[in-house]
Amino acid sequence: MQKLYLSLSFSLFNALLPSLILFLLLPCTESKTSGGNITSEFCPITNCSEEGPTIRFPFRLNTQPNFCGHEGFELSCSNNNTILHLPSSSSDYYVQEISYRDSIITIRDVQETTCPIQSLLPFNITNSKFFFFPSWLGMTLVNCTETVDLSGAIGPVECVSGDKFFVYVIYSYTSIDELPSACRTYKSFNVSTEFDLLKALTRDSSTPEVVLGWKDSEYGCQGCEKSGDFCRFNIRSNSTICLKQPRETDLSVF
Repeated sequence: MQKLYLSLSFSLFNALLPSLILFLLLPCTESKTSGGNITSEFCPITNCSEEGPTIRFPFRLNTQPNFCGHEGFELSCSNNNTILHLPSSSSDYYVQEISYRDSIITIRDVQETTCPIQSLLPFNITNSKFFFFPSWLGMTLVNCTETVDLSGAIGPVECVSGDKFFVYVIYSYTSIDELPSACRTYKSFNVSTEFDLLKALTRDSSTPEVVLGWKDSEYGCQGCEKSGDFCRFNIRSNSTICLKQPRETDLSVF
């Protein structure tokens, strides 16, 4: 009888061994729900460095499964920096800050420059999920063969002007008929209504930061983050859920 019992126990152990190994190899995705119970229903919150912004829904790291974030909110890590790629722009951008409460992200061109206009010109969010926060202004570059007096214009901008031409920045809604004959328009770009363009175009300015927003209502998080709670994606229900803000002692599981 004892031999039979040992034989059955050994057979049961062999049958369960593959499942046990698979369970131990599964990635840890634990987090605490609003009730305080440990679950595996949510993608883990992460970041690229201790000083870097927290990465969670609707964002995800490119090393995480697609369901951890929404399309267009993919981030990556490079040398402890958090990187956002905008499909219509020719450059990647450092993520300086993410405010989930206000649904805004602050970014800066990875290409350092002392001529900020160079990073503003190719900036394009047409095919992205973001918009200029809180709104946008259209700007146009004007190339003149001589210095002119343009009402409301900024310039000439030294870092893009030359010995025989002078570049000014005007609002795009300015009538072309108001331009002197020595000037022609050649490039347009957009900036936030709160962007300090005058400061950004001064001599030896640093690479400017750009603030973008996203519509949280499209991702089932409207009101959740603003109330101080966490909007998370529930893997089991395939939907978003609002979780109560954890206590400080619970933050390590997020």
